[in-house]
Amino acid sequence: MSLFRRAAKRDSAEAAIVDALRKAGWSVESWSQRNCPDLVLSRHGVTLLAEVKTGRKKLRPGQQDWIAQWQGRVVVLRSVEDALRLGGTGDDALR
Repeated sequence: MSLFRRAAKRDSAEAAIVDALRKAGWSVESWSQRNCPDLVLSRHGVTLLAEVKTGRKKLRPGQQDWIAQWQGRVVVLRSVEDALRLGGTGDDALR
């Protein structure tokens, strides 16, 4: 068994979503921890975690469990439009 974990597979929409978020003024960092959301987002003093899912893909059970125990905001982004709906606070994003 290797001590090195292979790179996490990224959803195909992630690059476009990250680009749109950065153009909208969000700071964006990719996060590759097992079951944790894909992105850390911050803008105007608000920090969110975001899971990127393409199409109708669902959260895996481990992701659901992690999000359920997290005490902060986690949003699921499926498109550039979802990302742009975040505005400054993420209030319009669905979990």
